[in-house]
Formats: sequence, structure tokens, C-alpha cells
Amino acid sequence: MRRIEIIPSKILAELCGQQSGAVRTYFDKSDLIRKLYWKRLEYMLNICSDFAASNVLDLGCGQGVFLPSLSKYYENVFGLDLDVSIAEIIKRKYHLNNITLFKKNIFDNTFQDNTFDLIFAPSVLEHFYDLNLIFSELKRILKKKGRLVFSSPTETILYEIGRKIFGYKKPVDHYHDVFEISNVAKKYFKYINKRNGPFFFIPSICSVYVIYVFEKC
Repeated sequence: MRRIEIIPSKILAELCGQQSGAVRTYFDKSDLIRKLYWKRLEYMLNICSDFAASNVLDLGCGQGVFLPSLSKYYENVFGLDLDVSIAEIIKRKYHLNNITLFKKNIFDNTFQDNTFDLIFAPSVLEHFYDLNLIFSELKRILKKKGRLVFSSPTETILYEIGRKIFGYKKPVDHYHDVFEISNVAKKYFKYINKRNGPFFFIPSICSVYVIYVFEKC
């Protein structure tokens, strides 16, 4: 089983402390929250561990928390986000020489058609109001038989209760839950697999998040 490379909370907190809007889940004071989010990345890493890929995109790479793990298991990794300043520091600190970062909007990218074997999108797609637009672009840059692995919140009443308990508010740009996203994804890609989280044996509707795997036909 592939292991996630965990960046120490102290390092992330120091790097993200001055960044407006930094997502604190990976360095939250709650051990439960941190484990929940790091474990989700590990599940995403492993759900396609038997799939051969050379060129991999971390869509919405944010603070770069996924980059050390992707760098370890894939030959060429690309990270794209509107702000990659902290990701750049993580890249240098961990000597991630096979990582290339782009400070861009996904719709303003310079990627050629059929560029990537594998695209990861953890907690990203719910931020796109027009899902048809983003899936059209992801289909364009994904190779034939390439795979898209994404995860988003279920946004159920249980999820909302969890937010209140741990002091989080739903972001105003969370336009869709993971079920809505997966339904639109089926129009563009072939469904391959899914995993409920954090416990696979709990029904999706009772889960915190769901990880989906789709393939470009």
C-alpha cells in the first residue's frame, strides 16, 4: 500500500499562518481532523495505485500538501492553482525536482490536448459553478484511457453537524456536493470505482466524503 507523505503540522502552520484564506484542515489543532484529511489523500493515492501513469496533474494543488506523495510515486507531476506560493516553498524544502507548478486558472492553461495520464482533484470541483465547463476542459487535457480521481464533501446534515462541532463554516463557493459532481462527470467519463470515507463500509449518504474514479473513453 502506498503511504502518504505527511508534512508536519508545525511547518504547515508556519507557512500558512500569514496566508489569507489558508485551509487549516491539514494542520488543524484537532488530531481527528488532520488524520481525516491526510487519510483521504492516502485513499486517493491508493485507489488507482495499480494504474500506470507518467504525467500527473494535481488540480488545485493549493498549499502543496499532496505534492511530496505524488512526487514519490509518479515521474512527472504538475500542480496548478491560482496561488502556488506555499506549494513553491514545499517543492524547494522537500527537493521535489519532478514537480512543475503553474500559477494559473485551469481555463487559462497552456496544456496540449491529451497531456495527462492521471488527474487528481481533492476538494476542488465543488468550487466550480459550471461543472460542464470544467469537465469539458479536464476531458480535453486527459489522455484516452486516462483517469480522473476526485473527492468532495457529501454536504449531508451529518457533514454540517461536523462543521459546527469543529468550528468550520461552509465556504460560499461550495456550489455542489459530491453526488451532484459525480452525476455530471458521468456525462463526460466512464465510471470506474468509488470509495466512501472515512469508512468504506458506511453508505455514501452517511459518509463525510466520497472518492470517485472516472476514465476517459
